Amino acid sequence: WNADGIFGFPARTLQSLFDPDESSSGYRRVEDANLLLAVASDPLFGIGFGQRFSIVYPLPDISRFYEEYDLVPHNTLLFVWAFAGPIGFASFGALVAGVIGMAIRVARSSIDSRVTGFACIVGIVMVKSLAYVYADIGLREVRLLAEMGLLSGGLLAISRTHARQKNDEGESS
Repeated sequence: WNADGIFGFPARTLQSLFDPDESSSGYRRVEDANLLLAVASDPLFGIGFGQRFSIVYPLPDISRFYEEYDLVPHNTLLFVWAFAGPIGFASFGALVAGVIGMAIRVARSSIDSRVTGFACIVGIVMVKSLAYVYADIGLREVRLLAEMGLLSGGLLAISRTHARQKNDEGESS
């Protein structure tokens, strides 16, 4: 539960989400309430990226550590909904679903690719979607965006290679 390093990351994330004594858990709940009010203020188009969301329920002052606390909140799902509306939220969901779909297609294409496809699915769903997107400023993390781009590009290249191989096999038959 209190492990350090890369292996302790999932445990620390869960601890910060569910431990009532964890101060960041309470902060996130108040921040989420403010974001829900932002969603309610403009439910169709969102308030727009680059706009600061209103702080109706007071938050602890963290501006000296994180100046963009009211521009890029922790909960990326509510962040996208509040700032981009349902169209932006659906686009974000379509991006994640598309990458997972490519990973499934790669995993089903050949025995050699099953491990790659399965690892990408696990990486996207567990680490990226659950830990970063729900709990920890996912779209601000450059590492997350780079990993998602690398996974997407790699899966697309593998998928196209397999499609070409199938076409070549079909033409030679």
